[in-house]
Amino acid sequence: MELSRTALYIPLKQEVLEHLEITMGPRTTDEDRKKVEKILNDCNIKAEIKDSALKGDL
Repeated sequence: MELSRTALYIPLKQEVLEHLEITMGPRTTDEDRKKVEKILNDCNIKAEIKDSALKGDL
């Protein structure tokens, strides 16, 4: 499946980013998680990253 590369900008208050939770998809890899961690680090965003409850089942 090819994903389109369309930017979507949504204005958020800084407080929202302080309570951000990210759930990785069930088919994401360790490499995908590292990319997400790098983006968060580069943007100085602290977020909880969780694995999908379906990871390993699909």
